[in-house]
Amino acid sequence: MLQNIRRIYEYHDWANHNVLDTASKLTISEQEVELGGSFSTFMETLRHILMVEFLFIRRWQELPPRQEPEWKTIDQMRDSWLAIETERNQFLSDLEETMLSKMIHYADTRGRAVTLELWQAIFQCVNHSTFHRGQLMEKLRKLGKIPPTTDFVLFCRGIDK
Repeated sequence: MLQNIRRIYEYHDWANHNVLDTASKLTISEQEVELGGSFSTFMETLRHILMVEFLFIRRWQELPPRQEPEWKTIDQMRDSWLAIETERNQFLSDLEETMLSKMIHYADTRGRAVTLELWQAIFQCVNHSTFHRGQLMEKLRKLGKIPPTTDFVLFCRGIDK
């Protein structure tokens, strides 16, 4: 399972990079226009995805959450995302298969206690981002833009944007 987790995070990083590359081509007004959905603007949705990634790496390690930056620009987000990728990939590299079934405990963003096996929390992070990347694709379409490639099967086949 560990090899598959590492591979799914290669996909995850690839998809996030494709989204960030597309986001960097949007004007400030396109990034901030109200488009509806769980988070009404493109930037709000992108910030949410990044914030949850920021939280989950700490949750996996059962560390308290740290103060996340404000992320006002795509470049600031990209810098934070790369730092999170580095930290996460080191964590996954050091992880042993036997650790995947370890129970972890944390409080969610509403303060509710959560107990999961580590592998479940690891998959939740990807699942969460995939859901919200889909929302970003819809926002891009509403803006008249062509969304980037983020499909897992295309990643597996080696097809770029």
